[in-house]
Amino acid sequence: METAIKREVGPSIVMVHVEPELRERVEKVLAGVRNPLIVNIHELNIMESQNGVVVSMHMVVRSDAKLSDINKVVNEVEDRVKQVVPNALVWVHLEPDKRTINIDEVRRVVDSVCSKYGGHVGDINIVDVEGVNAMRILVYLPRDMSITEAHNIASEIESEIAKVYSMPYHVVVSVLPDAKTL
Repeated sequence: METAIKREVGPSIVMVHVEPELRERVEKVLAGVRNPLIVNIHELNIMESQNGVVVSMHMVVRSDAKLSDINKVVNEVEDRVKQVVPNALVWVHLEPDKRTINIDEVRRVVDSVCSKYGGHVGDINIVDVEGVNAMRILVYLPRDMSITEAHNIASEIESEIAKVYSMPYHVVVSVLPDAKTL
């Protein structure tokens, strides 16, 4: 659809809107999945592609579960979604349930990245959101640094956190200019 529109009007940004009632139907069918291995399903995205509708989600599951057990759950979720969206491409990203986060360990990981670029770590906040740890890390970087460089450093920090905690976590790295260099 996007390609056809671009052919007609020329270079443009095209956004295909998926009807809200489709999202509501998918959310309702997912809410009906009751399995003790599932902690939650989040980051649900419904996108229309050239190949049809893609239903993508993150599923947090008990970390002591075996892949064979989880495969049955994923198949059930896929079958349920396809009841609402026949021929959907259903993509499930599996995440283990939360592991206790050691804030000192997080600070060390972040500081090891920041120090390479002349920055330092500020506040680190961690909250539980339906079984998923959401983490906000405040980082101060040199004020003359470009936004692109700062974004790359924030992405590097997120990547390093993912290595330590295998990412059933929502991580936001907020970057500010270092007041010491103002």
